[in-house]
Formats: sequence, structure tokens, C-alpha cells
Amino acid sequence: MLQAFARWFSSPAGIWQTLALVAVAVVYEKIFPHIDPNGFWILYWLTVYSAITQPILAYVAGLAGAEELKLIKEELQILKGLAEKENGV
Repeated sequence: MLQAFARWFSSPAGIWQTLALVAVAVVYEKIFPHIDPNGFWILYWLTVYSAITQPILAYVAGLAGAEELKLIKEELQILKGLAEKENGV
């Protein structure tokens, strides 16, 4: 579920949908300033949104980093094997 969310969030559709949602909220705040005169509710919802998205993105970034490290280690083993083969070891 976390990876599916991260794929959506970083996809063009996720970016445009998030941009549209934020734009709608900002326009709503401008058109109806009496609904949220101090901007509390927009800040509240953006905080909740951030509290949900940031840990998920950090989790997925950690997985990606671990996968990249694994690939680097495999590449180093291959290069080491080639160097040993070349040096006759």
C-alpha cells in the first residue's frame, strides 16, 4: 500500500491531482474568507496531509536507498571478480 501511494504521489497524475486540490483549497479560501478567517482549517488539513505523506515517502525512499546499496555492492563484487581474473588471481 505504501509503495502504491508513493507511485501515485510521484506520478504525473498524482502531481497534477495534488496541485489541483491545493489550488481548489486556495481559491475556496479566497472566495469564502469568512469560512476560515484565520486560515486555521487550511493549515490544519495541510498538516494532516503532510503527516500522512511524509512518513510514507521517507519509507519508500529508504527502500529505494537499500535497493541501490544492494546494486552497488553487487556491481563492486563483479568488478572485483573481473580485476582478479585480469590479474590472474
